[in-house]
Formats: sequence, structure tokens, C-alpha cells
Amino acid sequence: MGLLPFAATLFFDVSGGPLGIEPLIGASGPGMALLLVLLVPFLYAIPSALMTAELCSAMPHNGGYYVWVKAAFGEGAAFVCSFWTLIYCVIDAAVYPVAAVKTGFNLLESLGLGVFGVQVGPWLIPEQGTQWILAAGIVVVFTAVNLLGIKAVGASSALFGLLTLAPFAVMVLCALPHLKLHAVPMVNPGQSLHESALAGLAVVVWNYLGWDSLSTVAGEVHDAPKTIPRALALTLPAIVLTYVLVLAAGWAVMPDVSQWQEGVWPQVAGAAGGQGLATWMGASLILSSLGLFSATLLGASRLPFVFAHDGLLPRSLARLHPRLGTPVVPILLVAACVLGLVGRSFGDLIEMDVLV
Repeated sequence: MGLLPFAATLFFDVSGGPLGIEPLIGASGPGMALLLVLLVPFLYAIPSALMTAELCSAMPHNGGYYVWVKAAFGEGAAFVCSFWTLIYCVIDAAVYPVAAVKTGFNLLESLGLGVFGVQVGPWLIPEQGTQWILAAGIVVVFTAVNLLGIKAVGASSALFGLLTLAPFAVMVLCALPHLKLHAVPMVNPGQSLHESALAGLAVVVWNYLGWDSLSTVAGEVHDAPKTIPRALALTLPAIVLTYVLVLAAGWAVMPDVSQWQEGVWPQVAGAAGGQGLATWMGASLILSSLGLFSATLLGASRLPFVFAHDGLLPRSLARLHPRLGTPVVPILLVAACVLGLVGRSFGDLIEMDVLV
């Protein structure tokens, strides 16, 4: 994988576009939201990205944080650290197909099309069953993309990145002329500065997590000691700029902070550019979830491969496909675990994700 595909995949692993940042205005107020988005990178994101750049340059091998912890504390500590990270990644990966289907259902309902069960011969599949089938289909399709290799994942991430950000760019262009920076309130009514900062801190940190997530594929990156630091240097300011622009522009057209909850972007886009832009935004959020799943599966699948290479799992998991050069069995193993989870509700998966 080269520089731009790696940067695009990293962008999805960390951010997935502005998906998830929207509750910040409702929690902290527009002024504090913008301040946190600008300050938190200096306290957390930049140090984390620099750590990743330094360690990937020093040890550009598959396994990433497993290799780092192993060098510092030994194999036992490395396995414990990475095994729990793998469990987290599997649950996290399952969130995205379910989120994509949930967003699709909401989009159809907003267009007055409603989602119903599907008739297959004499059997009626209920809506919950339809959700599982669609989510499982997403897992199968993007598992196939991962099986094709890291270049296929990088190319699809770059494409999804452009398609995801396009409606946000249009929304910003439509909304920025309405922005009056001097009139942006710092906090929500009844909040102190301290309360406002604390209320939004968790949201901001969550949206800046994951700089080391693709360190697990460092051995498959072209000239990793140079490419990975450059990709981090491109991705971090791009994510910060994206968050600042969409939050500022969004507040300009929807100043009622009580409406700023998860999933509000289609309504914000509608306020900026009408129903067509709202529908486009809803579709882009589906693509964002697909890109997040593919990137998460890529990073997670290399952990069983490295465990097997070190003899901590059966050696058969360390074999590469003779033509594609991909660790087929680890990819299928992680995908199978994800398939076992996509039947759970979105809320259940989020609770499991946060707990682990």
C-alpha cells in the first residue's frame, strides 16, 4: 500500500468522516465544541500519532502494537494487550454493518418508503431478519475485498472517502455564508465553562482514537518508515479541518443546540441545501460505515496472523495465499466472529464495545 491509500484507510479507521462528532454541540455548545476540536489534538491526537510514527519507523513489521509491547515487556504482555484489542476490534467491526443497515432503514423511512419484511417463497422474513441478512451481506462483500489484498482495501477506502465527504463539502459551501463567528455562543444555556468542557471531552477523544490501529499492517506498506509518518501528517490535519468546518457550518444553519444528537447530519444538510442534499447525506453515512468496517477488518485480521507466526496460535493461520499474498484464514476467522455478532442490536454492540 502506498501513501494516499494508506492515508485514506487511516482516515476511516480514526474518523470515518464527521460521523460521531455531531453530539458535541448538544453536549458543550458550539463555541466550546470548536475549541475542543482544536485543542484536544495537541493533548492526545498529536502525541499518539507521533508515537505511532516513531514506532512504525523503528519496527516496520506486521503486528504493530503487538511487536512494540513484545519488545518492551515480552511475549506474554504483548499477547494479553493484543488479544483484548482483537476482541474490541471484532465488536467494533460488527457495529458498522449494523449501523449501515440502520441508517439505510432510516433513510428509506424519511423518503416515505418504510421497511418491511421480505417474502421469500412461502416464508416471510421479518424486518429484524432482513437487517441480519443485509448486515451479513456487507460482511461477506468486504471480507472478499480484504481477501484481495491491502491494495484493494486502500483503493476502496480512497473511493469511499471521496463519496463520504462530498455531501459534507456541499453542505459547508451552502452554510458558511450564514456563519457569524462573533455570534457563536461559547457554552449552552445554564452551563459553566468547566461543565461544558467536561461534557464534550469524551465525544472529542472518541473521535480522535485509533492512530495506531493500522500499525498492524506496517509490514505491507511501501517504504513504511517514510510512508506511515507522512500519512499521519496528512491525515491528522485533514480530520481536524473536517471537524471544524462541518461543525461551524452546521451550527450556522441549525443553531438550536437541542437538535444536535447522533444521526442529525441529514437534517443539518436539509437545512443547508434542501431534501436532495439530506438524502445524499444519508447515503454518504452508509458509505462511511462500509469504509469503517473494511478498514477495521484489515487491521484486526493481522493480529491472529502474527500470533500464529510466533506460535501462539496454530501455524496454519500464518500461511499466505500463494497468489494474493493475504492471510486468508485469519481474515475469514475475524469475519466469522463478526458474523456471529451482527444479529445483535446496535445498542447492544455499542455497550459491548465501550465495555471491552
